Amino acid sequence: MKITPDTVEKLRSELAGLPPKPKATLTARDVVVALAPDIRAQITGGGYSLKDISEELHKRGIKISASTLGSYLRAIAAEQKFGKPASRARTKRSVSTES
Repeated sequence: MKITPDTVEKLRSELAGLPPKPKATLTARDVVVALAPDIRAQITGGGYSLKDISEELHKRGIKISASTLGSYLRAIAAEQKFGKPASRARTKRSVSTES
C-alpha cells in the first residue's frame, strides 16, 4: 500500500476526531490532585496530619508517604496560584480504579 499525502490528511482528520480515552489507572499524584481540597480541609479543619492522611490512603491501596503527600499538595497549590505546572516527581505509581 502506498502512503499518499491524502492518506496522511485522512488519518490526521480521523485522529483529531477520536474521543479522549479514559484512564484505567491513576498515579498517586492523580489521586492527590483529585482529592486535594478534601485533604486540605481535613488537615486545616479536621485535625488530621499529613501522616494520618497518608495512612488512610495507604489502607485503600494508595502508597504515598506523608512527605510526598505534602510535596504534592504544595506543588498543586503552586500550580493553582501561578497557573503553571510545578515540577513533578519522577516516580510513577499506578493505582487501579477498578474494584
